[in-house]
Amino acid sequence: LPLVSFLIGVSSQGEFLVEISGTTVTITCPFEDDGIQWTLSGKTDDTKERKFIIRDHNNKPANLSCSLGNQKRDLYLNARVCANCEELDALTVAGIITADLLITLGVLILVYYFSKGRKGR
Repeated sequence: LPLVSFLIGVSSQGEFLVEISGTTVTITCPFEDDGIQWTLSGKTDDTKERKFIIRDHNNKPANLSCSLGNQKRDLYLNARVCANCEELDALTVAGIITADLLITLGVLILVYYFSKGRKGR
């Protein structure tokens, strides 16, 4: 179960796709072909896939780049990750907000009803 999902931009030519789940960060290179060369903070990685996975990310900023032939795209990653966070979908959040508003409205009606008979002296 992914704990946190985060999307930066839309996946089109020249834009990275960044997904965060717990302490795992997955970066998708904008190049469509195979044979992509990844570089993380100056160190070249053996991964030739389009997706680059950083497990147990430590919240430190990182410079990433993916290159294919003579094309290169750079990314400055400053992702905040959380090991103990819970993901809430939009329906759950809407339900919580609606329930809170209904309870608040109920308390308001009760206060009005019981204070209606009392007049200031």
